[in-house]
Parts: sequence; C-alpha cells; structure tokens
Amino acid sequence: MTNSKSSTFICFSRILFRSVLTIKSLIIFTCIIKFSTYQIKNMNFFKRCLPFSCTVFKFTEKQYHAFRSMSMVVADLPKPIPIRKNKSQFNKVKPIVDFRSVKVQGGKGGDGCISLRRLCKNPLGGPDGGDGGNGGHVTFKATSNKTSLEHISSVLKAEDGEKGINRDCHGKNAEHLVVEVPVGTMFKSTGGEILADLNEDGAVFIAARGGSGGKGNHYFATDVNQAPEIAEYGATGEELSYTIEIRTIAHVGLIGLPNAGKSTFLRAISRARPKVAPYPFTTLQPHVGVVKYDDLQQVTVADIPGLVAGAHRNRGLGIAFLRHIERCLCLLYVVDTSLPEPWQQLEVLRYELGQYDKNLLGRPSGVLANKMDLVQSKENLNELELYVNKINLPLFPVSAQDSVGILPILHYVRKLYDNSRMKEGSDENVE
Repeated sequence: MTNSKSSTFICFSRILFRSVLTIKSLIIFTCIIKFSTYQIKNMNFFKRCLPFSCTVFKFTEKQYHAFRSMSMVVADLPKPIPIRKNKSQFNKVKPIVDFRSVKVQGGKGGDGCISLRRLCKNPLGGPDGGDGGNGGHVTFKATSNKTSLEHISSVLKAEDGEKGINRDCHGKNAEHLVVEVPVGTMFKSTGGEILADLNEDGAVFIAARGGSGGKGNHYFATDVNQAPEIAEYGATGEELSYTIEIRTIAHVGLIGLPNAGKSTFLRAISRARPKVAPYPFTTLQPHVGVVKYDDLQQVTVADIPGLVAGAHRNRGLGIAFLRHIERCLCLLYVVDTSLPEPWQQLEVLRYELGQYDKNLLGRPSGVLANKMDLVQSKENLNELELYVNKINLPLFPVSAQDSVGILPILHYVRKLYDNSRMKEGSDENVE
C-alpha cells in the first residue's frame, strides 16, 4: 500500500514539474515575442515582463533602435555587427593625419683613426688606426598596423657611425632608422614628383642614405710611406625633404557643409568619437570609424571636415579638406534636410569637387538626407528626391541623432566597398 502511494506521489510530482517548465517556457517565449514587436517607450520593459531582475539590460531608447535596425536580416547581404560595447571615456580623440612634410637626414660616417703602434718590444709597429663605421639610413616600411602619419616627426635623423680606434679596431656601423607607415603611402619630392609608392605590406623605401665611414691610417700605408699620419673623415649622410601622403585614408568619405551631421552619423555607425557641437567647423581633421560585418570584413568611414562655397579657391581651408576627399574610394553626400532648399547644398558640394578634380564626380556616391526627425525635413524631402533622381544617385533618409534609417546605408556602403575591391582586382589583372 505504501509503495503504491509513493509511486502515485512520484508520478504526480513529475507531472507538476513538467507543467511548471511548460509554463516558464511559455512566459519566456511570450516575452521574446513582445520584445520583438512592442515599440519600447518605457525602458523598464524587461523588469515588467521577466520574472527575475534584469539589471544587466540598461538600454536607452537610442541604443535599442540602433540595435534593432542593425540586427534586421537582409537576404544575400552581410549584416553589420551592432555596437554593444560602451565607447571609451578617454577625453583625447586623435584625428587621422594623412599628409606630412618631413626632412630626413642620414647618419654621418665615423672618422678614421690615426695611430702608430709603439710597444716595448716593437717600437716601430707601424700604423694601426681603424676605420670608422657607416652611418645609418632613414627608411620607411609599409605595414598594415598603421593607419595615420601622426607618429612621424617633421625631422628624422639616423644615428652616426662610431669612430675607429687604435689596434686596427673598426668603428661600429650605426643602426638604420626604420619608420613604419600605412600601406599605400606615397613619397613626393618638393616639386611634386612621386618618388615611391609603398602599396604592399612590407615594402621599404630608403629615403636618405647614411655616410660611409672614413679609412684609418693603416689604409694609406705604402712601401714609400710605411708610417702615414693621415686618415679620412666620415662622409655626411644625405639630407632630403619629402611630402608624405596616404593614398587612401578610408573606403567611404562623408562630405557635407558645416553642421550637416557628419560627425553624428559617424558616431551612430561606429565607435569613433569625433567632436559634436552646434557651431560650424567643429571638425578640422578627418576622423575615421570602422563598420564591422558578420563575415569578418571591416569598412572604414571617414568624417571629412565641412566644405563651403569657394573651397576650391582654398576658402575655409578648402584645399586641405578637398585633399582628404581625394583619398576616399567612395563618397556619401550628407545633406541637412531641415534647411530650406536642401538640394542647393548638394549643388555646392558637387561644384566644388568638380572644380578641384572632375574625376571625383565619377566615384561611386550616395546622398544622405539627414535630420529627418525634424518637421521641416519631411516637407523638403520630396523636392530633394526629385533633384537626386536627376543626377542618378540613391537617396537615404536618415536621422543620425536617433539612429533611424542606418541599416540601408550600411548595406549600400558594403556594396560600394565590394565593388571597389572588384575594380582594384581587375586593374591588377590588367597590369
């Protein structure tokens, strides 16, 4: 009798346990469905829906919209990886430096030594002065670990060779100065002639050769003069000047007038932290952010300082800013749609690019209609779309501040990147 009661109790407990698990699974499944469909307005959603404390989930509304838009599935396209990790709180933000004028100088060779051996058992030992060591070269080496030229000083000098000493001891050769630069760095003379292009990882350019060491007096011994008291000075190294430029600073460049929202958009799609403020020319140097995709591919996007009308005449540092644009493979025009007649901004940008270099207008491009969270932007969007259709460019309405409309742009950026790589591969095959 006891065994039957115990077996009945065990069966009942199993049924009850299974029912509890089923109820828990239903609750969790319901919470997942609610999270994917419900538009979160109260950020305490997890605490209300889940039966346990969820202090781990501290999403803001902006982070949620960005996470949801970047996690959408699009067929046959790599998905951008959402930014989950908080950005660094380090105050100093380093912009990318893509142009540098440097003066390089090779090391001086060591002087030769004048010495005559005088020993107690060999008072006329003859000359024993050693040769001086060679000076070091100044060399540049391309590496994929560098993305900027900010670490290069304006003056680079290699070490000098050591002097020779007596007893036929030669001086030590100096070590070469090796400076790492990004892959795709070009070296130009003061006249603008391209002297070297380091387009492969590991490529080396000898910018300045060091001087050779001087000969000691043992070198000048002859049958006639067996005790010469002359030696050579070490030769001085080469001293040259170069302008160093990076051929490509980013795959995609963001172009726009001041306060168009370029820096805010770069903050929304990457971990870059360019300065954002409500006044023009907050960005004076390009900042580069990285967009990562789930196929382990990374696309770099550069925030180019704002252009103004007359930039090709160097108004508002226009030539320096246009030089940055020249080093981007693809272009995205950022337009402030809240301003009246926003298509005029696009006209100014394309006119300045055409005046600087007509080839820039032929690069793959797109238009970002920014600040769509404002009422004025929605009214101006239709007219802007008509103008963009005339010049045959794609238009992407976006609100960089609220991270709305990010996903279509990131997919388009990936298409531009893939097309540029295919084009580079075809050019290499032709060569």
